[in-house]
Amino acid sequence: GISENDLLKDYQISKRKQWEQSPHPYIFFNEDRISITFVGFKVDKATGNLINPADGIVIDNAIISSQLLLGLEVNGVNFSEDYRTWNQNKELMVQKLGTVLGLKNPKDP
Repeated sequence: GISENDLLKDYQISKRKQWEQSPHPYIFFNEDRISITFVGFKVDKATGNLINPADGIVIDNAIISSQLLLGLEVNGVNFSEDYRTWNQNKELMVQKLGTVLGLKNPKDP
């Protein structure tokens, strides 16, 4: 028969693959202590659903009210930016990462 260790190992491999293939959204509270950078998700304005930008699948339902979403957007929070496009514009990527890190006028060496 199959040992308990083999079953556990198969389970761990399965869970690891599931974790690696799942979206992992991040919220960075920028060094300026005012702004926030969101990476790895979008918010559907109509439903407040958290969306994986890679495939459009709902990560979580109704995570934010329309009033809070509007208030955050008025204050410059961008919930629709796709971070995957940052690598198409190196200057933009450096700027975004510099904002998170609190760098003034970041430049790519």
